Amino acid sequence: MAPALPFIAAGTTLLGAAASARQTQALAAQSRQQQRVEMRNAEIAERDAMTHEQDVMLQVMRFREQVSEQMGTTRTRLAKSGVDPGMGTALMIAMETANRADDQIAQIQLDGERAGQAIEEEAVGAQQRATIAGMNARTYAQSVLPTFGASLLTSATKFGTTARTYGLYGFA
Repeated sequence: MAPALPFIAAGTTLLGAAASARQTQALAAQSRQQQRVEMRNAEIAERDAMTHEQDVMLQVMRFREQVSEQMGTTRTRLAKSGVDPGMGTALMIAMETANRADDQIAQIQLDGERAGQAIEEEAVGAQQRATIAGMNARTYAQSVLPTFGASLLTSATKFGTTARTYGLYGFA
């Protein structure tokens, strides 16, 4: 029974190394999948950022149209009432409305930029997470062979030591 001990130890070590290699490969595959997910998230966030810029431009256009309509309606009412829209209080009302509209447009653009930056930051974060997941996948994939090789060396060392300890035929 003693001569079989080194072979059993070597076989156990090989099985352990194979199981470790499978587990490492599974971790590498999981990291590669995580990398794909994060890259997709980054693409979506980049697309969202471009769409967001267009949305802000449309908001500004709509707002300008609304202000223009309001000012046109105001001018028409003033003209119907006999007031000259280009003089006095009517002119001050038009100027105040235009100034308020400019302030609101600036606020819409600022809010849009802030939201756009948040979306872009999400894209950058997703790209960074994808890079890390890719590095993890490579690390896991590269760690399979050294672990497996070390297990083989360890089992060979144990095999030789066991053979010398127990003698050629298992007798000390």
